[in-house]
Amino acid sequence: MSVHTKQVVRVNAAVELLAEQPVLKGMLARVVNKYNMRPVDVLPKTRQSHVIDALHEFYYQALTETLASSMLLGELTARDHATVLYGSARWAVLHGLKVPRGATGWKYIGKLLTRDQRGQANGT
Repeated sequence: MSVHTKQVVRVNAAVELLAEQPVLKGMLARVVNKYNMRPVDVLPKTRQSHVIDALHEFYYQALTETLASSMLLGELTARDHATVLYGSARWAVLHGLKVPRGATGWKYIGKLLTRDQRGQANGT
């Protein structure tokens, strides 16, 4: 199976899963509307900054406002759970917010945080 085919399969699975998760689908729709996109526009992998920003904001909101796991959020957006954790932590740091649950131990978060912020993220 080619890389492209695998990505198409992941995107199709994400579309089906979004249909089963109305709360998260609505949350994703609200976030991407701010960026003048539709939920299906953010599912294929891309490095476009507006798509990445929208996904990171969605990850942050979903982790802080719902009980959804990073695995579920990754499946909903055709990404892996590590991308969800990194994106939510990055969004929090860039906007001066508390790093969401599960993302405080992320191995690369130190590159994003100052020493004081690392202490706050770890609760010390």
